Amino acid sequence: MRYRYSSLAMAFTIVFTLAGIDFSAAGEQLGFPPPDPPGTVYPELNEANVARDVDTQLRQRFEIAAGRSNHLLTAAQANAAGWGFIADHFAEIDRDRDGYVNFGDISDFMSARSPVAKSKTKGKGVQIVE
Repeated sequence: MRYRYSSLAMAFTIVFTLAGIDFSAAGEQLGFPPPDPPGTVYPELNEANVARDVDTQLRQRFEIAAGRSNHLLTAAQANAAGWGFIADHFAEIDRDRDGYVNFGDISDFMSARSPVAKSKTKGKGVQIVE
């Protein structure tokens, strides 16, 4: 039995060596992402830009999840769209308990969970972490 195991290990070693695969220093060979194309300009990282981007991403996610009825969302739709966080907290978001939430309900729920006081950011609960 021991002979078969060492033969199998030897076979894998030969195959990986011939294929040029070296797993010994894989973590050190990850490298860096490619550089940005010349002329790439990123917007300034400030509260207004971050709030706008978060709102845009939230709205897009809502519209994808809601599908054809793009103004109301059910827990099943949120779950089917892979938006598990909203599906898990649906009972908290659906305050009137009618089985549907709109974008405003989700936005209010997310703002209430923000660690930044609303009075500090004039109603926009955005925290920039660098």
